[in-house]
Amino acid sequence: MDRLASIGVRGGDTAGSRCSRLTAVCLWMLCVLLLTVIIVMWLTVKLPAERELDQTQTRYNNLTVVRDQLQIRNYNLTKVRDQLQTSYTNLTIERHTLQTKRDQLQTSYTNLTIERDQLQTSYTNLTIERDQIQTSYTNMTIERDQLQTSYNNLIVERDQLQTSYNNVTKERDQDQLQTSYTNLTIERDQLQTSYNNLIVERDQLQTSYNNLTKERDQLQTSYTNLTRRLSVLGWNYFNSSLYYISTEEKSWSECRQFCRERGADLVIINSREEQKFMFEMVKNTRAWIGLTDIDTEGNWKWVDGSSPPNTG
Repeated sequence: MDRLASIGVRGGDTAGSRCSRLTAVCLWMLCVLLLTVIIVMWLTVKLPAERELDQTQTRYNNLTVVRDQLQIRNYNLTKVRDQLQTSYTNLTIERHTLQTKRDQLQTSYTNLTIERDQLQTSYTNLTIERDQIQTSYTNMTIERDQLQTSYNNLIVERDQLQTSYNNVTKERDQDQLQTSYTNLTIERDQLQTSYNNLIVERDQLQTSYNNLTKERDQLQTSYTNLTRRLSVLGWNYFNSSLYYISTEEKSWSECRQFCRERGADLVIINSREEQKFMFEMVKNTRAWIGLTDIDTEGNWKWVDGSSPPNTG
């Protein structure tokens, strides 16, 4: 009985030992599984974090490059701004200089216009006086020729009388013939004096004519030089008038004000020749003329108040 009991106890110890071993194995396996899960979870969290960190670093590097580029662009733009500021300052100075030159040219143009008008008036007066002197010279020349003819006729008549005198010497008294001869001599001397006076007057007229011709040539030269100077300023001469075409685009009222400030007005076309001249001067450029219906719509009038001719 004791042996059986002893055997029974051994068998109980073996079963408990197995159970302990099984529990230990399960616990070890559970630890291994838990460690595996922790490792897997660590790897799952670490790898995206590192990837995101790399992406953030890359973005930071890209932003740094962009920042450097923007700084370079900002520096370049600052330099360009300074250059533009310098250019603007220079242009402002040049604009003031050009305005000063324009005012000087305007003053010169005004003085030239006054001088031209004075020269034109002097030229017209001298032309009238020259024509009068030319007429007087022509009349004096005709009168001189008539006197020369009369003088020649008198010379012929004197010669005839001298011949007659010689023929009648034997028939008439010596005193009467001497008296006739003396009278003819006096008349001849008077005619000679008149002829000499006419020669002197002719020479004086010729001198006056030559002086007027020189003065006319000088006026013509001055007139030509004035016309050239006006052409340089943009003015064109036609039929005793000056025409100017502005390069600025303005309204009709602004253009008329622009002309009035310069002592002129918008063009009034009075003839076909003037119209043809205007077409050739304007060509393909659009320009205002002095025709308006500002007072009554549809009733066109020139700026001087006159009406254009009715062409039907």
